[in-house]
Amino acid sequence: MRFQIFEHKQLMEQIENSGNQETDFQFIKKKGWLYIYYEKDYFKFHRKSEKILDEHLKWKDIVSYRFESKNQSRSKSSGSKSSTKWEDLSKAFEKWLDSLAK
Repeated sequence: MRFQIFEHKQLMEQIENSGNQETDFQFIKKKGWLYIYYEKDYFKFHRKSEKILDEHLKWKDIVSYRFESKNQSRSKSSGSKSSTKWEDLSKAFEKWLDSLAK
């Protein structure tokens, strides 16, 4: 899984908006997951792309995300059928950043 430019940009903006420094975080790819480490805590996510046939027999690209943090699973999907959108992941990442301040 490659780290997409828009993903990186938005996550960096969220880190800066939370009052943290970009240099306090490490980004590491492990087994298809992107881990974002802060001290001993982490947030990780995985992106899955697939093509499906819609009702008009046209191929449609579907992108879904799975995510969780070290202390609490935050994935909105189960099994191989994930319906989580980037916006859901972004909200969960923001909550995780807020939890680091506590």
